[in-house]
Parts: sequence; C-alpha cells; structure tokens
Amino acid sequence: MVKIESFTSLKGGSMPDNSDNDCSVPQIGEYSNKYMEEYASACSSGNLPAVQQLIEGGKINIKEDYDEKNHITGLHWAASNNKLLVVDYLIRKGADVNIKDHNTGSTPIQWAARYGYVYIVAFLSKNGAKLDACDFNGSNLLHTAVISSNVMMVLYVLFFIVDKNHIKVDAQDSNGRTALYWAVTQGDSWTVEALIKYGASLSLPDNSGVNPLCVAIAKGYKKISSYILQHYDDYEFETEAYDSCLATAQRMRATDIFYSILSNNNYTTKGQRKKPISISVRRREFSIILCTYIMIWSSTYIFLQCTLFIGLLLSSMIAIFTVFFIQKTLIITSTSEASGRRCKSLVLSPFSLATFSSVLIAILTVGAAEMRDIWRPSLYYTITYLLGTLFVTYLLHYVYTSDPGNIPPEFSHDKIRQDMEDLLSLNNFDVSGFCLTTWVRRPFKSHISPLQKKRVAGFDHYCMWLYNDIALKNRKAFFYLLLALQILLYFHIFLCVSYFKSIQTAAWNSASILPFEALKQVLAENKKVLLSLIVATFQLLIVTNSFVCQLLTVLQGLTIQEAKMIKNFLYQETTDYQRYREYFNLRTESLIIYNTVNNLASATKIRPLKVIKLRERLPNKNARRRFLSLYNILNMCGWSTLVIPKRNKDKMNLLANEDIINPIYYGWKRNLADFFLTSDENSSLLCRLLHFNTTSKALLNGKETDFFTLYSLPSTRNHVSSATRLV
Repeated sequence: MVKIESFTSLKGGSMPDNSDNDCSVPQIGEYSNKYMEEYASACSSGNLPAVQQLIEGGKINIKEDYDEKNHITGLHWAASNNKLLVVDYLIRKGADVNIKDHNTGSTPIQWAARYGYVYIVAFLSKNGAKLDACDFNGSNLLHTAVISSNVMMVLYVLFFIVDKNHIKVDAQDSNGRTALYWAVTQGDSWTVEALIKYGASLSLPDNSGVNPLCVAIAKGYKKISSYILQHYDDYEFETEAYDSCLATAQRMRATDIFYSILSNNNYTTKGQRKKPISISVRRREFSIILCTYIMIWSSTYIFLQCTLFIGLLLSSMIAIFTVFFIQKTLIITSTSEASGRRCKSLVLSPFSLATFSSVLIAILTVGAAEMRDIWRPSLYYTITYLLGTLFVTYLLHYVYTSDPGNIPPEFSHDKIRQDMEDLLSLNNFDVSGFCLTTWVRRPFKSHISPLQKKRVAGFDHYCMWLYNDIALKNRKAFFYLLLALQILLYFHIFLCVSYFKSIQTAAWNSASILPFEALKQVLAENKKVLLSLIVATFQLLIVTNSFVCQLLTVLQGLTIQEAKMIKNFLYQETTDYQRYREYFNLRTESLIIYNTVNNLASATKIRPLKVIKLRERLPNKNARRRFLSLYNILNMCGWSTLVIPKRNKDKMNLLANEDIINPIYYGWKRNLADFFLTSDENSSLLCRLLHFNTTSKALLNGKETDFFTLYSLPSTRNHVSSATRLV
C-alpha cells in the first residue's frame, strides 16, 4: 500500500509521524485454511469462475469469508485489486459491504479508495456502502482517497460524497489532520488545488499545531506553498499563520526556503503583504509594446546613420538594454501577481507582437515614403497598397484582441456531477476526459492554453507574434492574415526591385559605368530601401512557411496540435501511444465498463490498434535513412504533415495500421468547406466565407457542431464524398 514519508527525514527537528496511516496488509499465504487462501487469491486476481465454484460449492460461506485473525474478506481483496466483476458477484451473493478488517478498521470501499479505484468506489457507494465510515485512525473516505494520490478519486469523493453531506471536506482524523494536510504532505499539487478550489480550510492545524502551509514549507514544496499563500487572507496569515510557519521553518532549518517563498509571493520577511504594484496587466502590456517600438525604431535609425559595424554594435546594445529593462520591471515575477498567467516571460508577453508589428510598420513606411514615385502614378498600385495595408491592420488587430474560443469554467456542482456520471458510464473518467483546470468534460479538439491557462476549443497553437491563441474563433482570421501578409510583402518586394531597377538604369545611363557598379552605388545611397527589402524578404519566408503549415493541416482537418500528436505517434521510434489513443478515444485493450443506470458490469472487447514500426515497413537501412532525412527536413519547415497518412490503404501510408490513423479526415474538399464556411446556412456563400466564428458552433463533416460540447467525433468511414456539393 501507499506509505507517506515521515517528516523526520528532514534535517533537524521532528514533526508528527504518520506511521498510523501505514496501510500494509497481510499476505494471502498467511491463511491457515487452504480454501480461504484459494478464495482470497481468486478474489485478488479476478478469477470469477473460481470464486463462484468455492461459494456455490459450499466451501466458503459468504457471510464468514474471512480469516479470524485479520478479518479481511473477499470483498476487501477484490475491491483493493480493482476486480469489478468479482465485487458485483460477491454483493449479489450477500457479502457485507461495510465489514471492517482488524488491521486498520477499513471497509472495502476505503480499501478501494486508498488505491484510487474510482469505479469500485462508485459501484460500492451505490450498493449500500457506508460513506461516513472511519478507520481506527479516524480517517474517512476523503482521507484515504487523498492518500491514493489519484486526483480523480479525490474529485469523485468531493462531488458525490462530500457534496451530499456524508462527510465534511475539513474533517480531521484522530491526529487532527485534514485531507488537505495529507495532500500537502504527499506533495500532490493537483489534489491540493482541487481541495482548495472546492473550499477546504487552509488554517486548520493538527493536534500539534501544524497547519498545511507549515507542512509545505517544511517539505520544501515551493509551488504548493505559493498556491496556498495566494488563497490566504492577508490578515489571517499575518496574525495567525505566520508565527507557526516561521517556528516550523526554524525547527526544520528551512528559514531560507520560507523567506524565499514569502518574497516570491509579495510578502515581507515579517509576514506583511507588500504594497501592491499599481501597474495593471494591461498597462504592462502597453508599456512592453511602447518600449519595444522605441527599441526597434531607435536601433533602426542608428543603424542607418552609422557604418555597418558601429550600427550593429549600437543597435545590439539598445536591444539588450531594452530586453533587460522589460524583464526586470515589466515581466511579472511575483506568483501572486501572475494569477492571469500573462506577462510571465518574453514569450508570454506582447514583446514579439510589438517586434513584428513595428517592423511591419517600418517596412510600410519606407514603401510609402521612399518609393512613392513608383506606386503613386499607377492607380492599381495605389489601391493595392492602401487596401492591403488596411486589411492587414484590421486582421492583425482582430486576431490580437479576439476570444480564441475559451471554454468557461464550470461552477455548478450539479453540472460537474452529471459530467462525471457520463464519463463514468463511458469508462472515460480520467484526465483525458475531465479537465482538472476548468472542471468541465473535455471536448475533442480542445487544449489548455499556455498563455491564459484556460481550456480553448479548437486549439491550434499559441502564436507569440500575435500574443494570442489561435483556435476555433480566430483561426480563419489568422489564415486570411497570413494570406494578406504574403500579398502585401510580395508587393513591397516587387516595388523595391522596381525602384532599384529604375535608379540603377538612370545611374548607369548618366555615369556611363558598368551595371554592377551602378547597382552598388544605388544600394549605398538607399540603405532604407535595401534594409526594408531584406527584412520584408525574411518576413515573407516566415509567413509563407506558416501559411503552408496551416493549409496542410486544414486540408487534413487537423490543428497544429493534432498534427504534432499524430506525427509523433507515427514516426518516433520510442513513442508513448497512450496520449494519442486517449485524445482520439481509441481503446486498445479489453475494457470493464461500469453502467451507472442498472449497476451492472460488462466486459466489452475492442479490437486493438496494431502499428507496424517504420523499421519493419522499411527493412532496408538506407531506404529508412533516406526517408527519415526527408522527414526531418520537412519537420524543420513544419511541413511534416505531408507524410501523415489517412488510412491504411493510402499510397503515402508507410506504416500498416488496421484502424484510421487520422480519425478526423473527412476528405480534403469537406475539410476546406468546414474551415472556411460558417455554420449559418441562412447566409449567402460570400458572407459565410468572409465572416468569422463568434460562437462555439462551427462545421464538422458538413454539420453544425458545438465545439464546447464536442464529446464524440463523426465517423470518417462514411464521410461525404469529394464529389458531393459543399453547400
């Protein structure tokens, strides 16, 4: 069983021992009766025929199916080994679901909870198990669930047992320790967050006066300590918790850790909250953008006014100083200030957005000022330049300010409980089906945003150049932005080349010098245009690469996140297939499905997903090396989705697979229609092409789908034919 590490392992001092929670159990071999030994072994291994034979043959009395010494029943063994079919059979035969063993005083449901077996606990709770039972140490079902270190087990107990007032979230065992205390002791940050979010008390001490924050500091858990401090009331911490935490830190010789945690959470060494910085996150963002603009424009001006070496040196110094200033003054380093998860690093700040936009503005300014003699005489050039600039500006602002598709967190306990029930009935109550951050059932094609730490529907990727997530509601706008940027940058490059050609020809004719020498003279005299040409060409390469990546994934009906997952699943030599199977809900083994309606357990066999490794498909070492070289080149450009097969019969399929590798490929024409058309069928085709998604609904396989509740994917085996009309 799980054993909790004692505080005595820390340097100096001593803390209350937790040996009382040692839940070691006797071995099966200790039974004196051979039938009891066979029975216990059969219950532990899930050998239902053997259990039936022993009980129905009269060798085991279901009312006394335990050894007199330990009082451990067959139901204990089956529950602690996750054998649901045996548990169901024993209960139907009349086994006592509330009998306690003589070692720890735990009932079968507590044994199951201690191991984190959610389905066993759910089944027993619906079949007469006493939910407020305590063992000899006073530990209830919530305590034992926390000791399992399975946050899904803890969430089930919170919403199905604590929420219905069977036990209290702050219930204390015989040593005065709460469930939060034990979660902190184990360093289980997910369970700590779940308990605090549910409403567990932070300040309840045990019988020796130690509270959960003291435990976190003594154990050196900085993340957990910071999370607890964020939810502490300032007055309560200063008047009550600070002295006990300091005393604990001194006894554990961990005062340096304690002061470091206080400093990171904006507290003084006296436990007083520092005066909050008046600047808000929005002001930080504006300040970062302003500083970046000043850096780009000043360094560019200095570079153009000086020689190449001096200009590079001074521009680099300005850039280094600006980045250092932003990191030290505008980037949030205090954990308590970073609750919004924004401006925590240069990548998660508008620094890249400001760099990209300022360079783009510089390019357009040079084009408008220096090359006006090229584009102004032509009405076509003028309209193209002005409309392109306006369209790019609008799309850039739209993508930056738009909601990408954030799924709101759930606060209704009834709705959370219903989602859990649904997931339990589907055998999918785990982190792949339930979001621990927002407490909602995880829809397909959703992901946690690295910027906002929220679940985003249709998540594609986080774009640091636009300082926003690209997802359901703004991905089409992002695609149009890439297309418009390519046209505008290509047009600017065309103007620069035309400008240099006209000046070169004039210089050549007037000075009677060679064309190459005339070109050198022109370039030296027009450094602004030359620099804008170089930067525009570089930006065009980056934008084109992103555009090709987006186009490839759109054609396959994927997001960048999904394409990476499938790519890793297919071509990496050492790949964990579990993430791929969970994401697309592909089961690869026989499952025990718990039916919450009629309390029956049934075994459903699902054909395993068979994958032949690349080594077996391409046995020739040189051929495999050539393929991997091509794949690595495409991967560096982000085009590796070119070699993602759709089915096992595709020509590009280099791996044999009995199932669909891309479960959301509905044909490239259908995928294009799903991406570019909104779900409003009453609008015209042009409006559906130009409008962006503002709701959670979009097309998937030609049907309007709510991506906030996308819990099942349409089948790809009967997808709409490519010859079928799109609208």
